[in-house]
Amino acid sequence: MTDFYERIGQLRAEGLRWTEIAKRLSEEFGRPFSDDGVRNAHTRWIARGKQPPKPGKGAIEEPPKAKEPELPTVEERIADEARLLREKNDADTMKRLLRDRAGEELFAEVLREAASRLRFPPLTINPPTQPKGDFPEEEAVIVLSDMHIGSDVDEEETGGLGGYNLAVFQDRLQTLEDAVREILAIHRRAYPIRRLRVFGIGDWIDGQSIFKGHAHHIQVDITEQMLIAVHSIGEMLIRLLDSVDEIKVLILGGNHGRFGMKGEAKDHTNMDRVVGMWMRDLTQNHPRITYRIPKSWWAIEEVLGWRFLCTHGEDIKSWNSIPYYGIDRADARYTKLMGANEMPYHYFVVGHFHNAADIDAVGGEKIVNGAWPGASPFSLKVLQTASRPSQMFFGVSPKKGITWRYRLYLDEDARHRAG
Repeated sequence: MTDFYERIGQLRAEGLRWTEIAKRLSEEFGRPFSDDGVRNAHTRWIARGKQPPKPGKGAIEEPPKAKEPELPTVEERIADEARLLREKNDADTMKRLLRDRAGEELFAEVLREAASRLRFPPLTINPPTQPKGDFPEEEAVIVLSDMHIGSDVDEEETGGLGGYNLAVFQDRLQTLEDAVREILAIHRRAYPIRRLRVFGIGDWIDGQSIFKGHAHHIQVDITEQMLIAVHSIGEMLIRLLDSVDEIKVLILGGNHGRFGMKGEAKDHTNMDRVVGMWMRDLTQNHPRITYRIPKSWWAIEEVLGWRFLCTHGEDIKSWNSIPYYGIDRADARYTKLMGANEMPYHYFVVGHFHNAADIDAVGGEKIVNGAWPGASPFSLKVLQTASRPSQMFFGVSPKKGITWRYRLYLDEDARHRAG
């Protein structure tokens, strides 16, 4: 029979813990041994340096405790703690599963009882009534702003992220005209659209003295900018007369159209307004095109009973390069001001920020128009952003206000660059 103490050493060499060794010895020797007793016996055997007598009847009744009992190793304590954690986690998981399953069973039972008490009648679905023709007439509105005619953005200066000049302006003007013509043709198949509104809300030209060094960022001087604007936009309006019966044009000034630095001249002393006056003279043989060129920086245009407050928006302050808080505050103040003067409005239309958006408001919405240049050295270097060139185009119904709307993107080749 294997020596008791040698057997302890063998099991210990196998890496068993004292609890497991005591259990094995109890099975092999047919007597109960505790883990403390086995550990103390092994300690004494090592201390004596010789083999003690084999255990016999009465040889080991209860091994005396050693003066310095051996403590569990760090690995043993970690293993014991991990075992306890696993057992606790298993218990918690089982408790949670049982609770969830019991809840599901209770919910299903409640539903079954409720269904047994209720008797729903069978559903009868009538075919929907198709809307009939003779829809009310609508008017179309194109918002034109921030064209910056004459601006020169070198594509190399933006690292290939954007470029803008007179040739690009002409291409985008043609893209806009084609889109307006096509959309009008589509909607006129359903109801009449006899009038096109143009909300010209500023920055049609780029100017040349708006900021320090501005003259280095334009392709032509301000006189040529104005002439190009008058002829290009005026000719487009004349061509659009084959799509509508009448065109009504609103012209407001923007900050790029002002004379001199800010505050040197009155607000209405503005190149954008001069462009509108010249364009009115250019198209005078076409009485179906009419103009409104107020001296104020804002105007309310009524379209089929819906009132649009239009302004360029340069006086609206941004916060952390985000204009929407300022737009919301401006709309609230204009609402209060106009309401006090019995001039309420439904929609607030601004440009200036080169970032198109529709923002909900009580009783209407705030419409922020896009811009034509897209990326520029300023927007890329200072703001690290650039929006796609676009303009807002929408329809107005006498009953519903704005119905359909399109954000007309002017850079048709953008879909190819995205690939």
